[in-house]
Amino acid sequence: ETRLRLNDKRIGGLMLIGAGTSFVQAILLQISAFFVLDVLHLNAQETTILVGVGMMGMAIMTLFSQLVVIPKLDPSVRTMLIYGAVLLVIPFCMFLLPMSKILLVASMVISGFGFGLIRTGTAAGASLVVNPEEQGAVAGLIGATAAIGIIFVPVTAMALYSYVDPAAPFILGLIVSALMLYLVTGSGFRHMNRVLSQDTQIL
Repeated sequence: ETRLRLNDKRIGGLMLIGAGTSFVQAILLQISAFFVLDVLHLNAQETTILVGVGMMGMAIMTLFSQLVVIPKLDPSVRTMLIYGAVLLVIPFCMFLLPMSKILLVASMVISGFGFGLIRTGTAAGASLVVNPEEQGAVAGLIGATAAIGIIFVPVTAMALYSYVDPAAPFILGLIVSALMLYLVTGSGFRHMNRVLSQDTQIL
């Protein structure tokens, strides 16, 4: 049986991207409703409708990016990681602007597109950088990162929301998204770039 270590340099960066993606998505999913209640001062019914529309838009754009855009453009893994990270930075910047119903839905829709790109890029990149007999092991490790945000957001971002400021979790999300963008464009991924850019030359 082939096993991979968590500190395997071939997948370490992609594990961080997977964990960061899970974390920022959990911020949006777990805190948006409270944010709407406290900042837009909507009632429970209005909040449910607005956040539901935003989450539906997020899911639709994730599917659109994965089922339409990626098959059509056939981007390299590196392209998906970079553009996915950029599209996660933008929504958290939007949350720091004077909030409105349209702005909230738009931010979640944009993030959905980003999640579709970056999750696909992470999974595909992990598959490319390991040997055929390690495919199952790396799929399990990358898949496990999806739980990171659900575990840690309640004790980090939610605490910031409750004890610091309603905007504080979104600042944290912006920082994490920016760090992911830096990671996929910086020296940390330099040893992977030849592999992660080989399928197409879009970027």
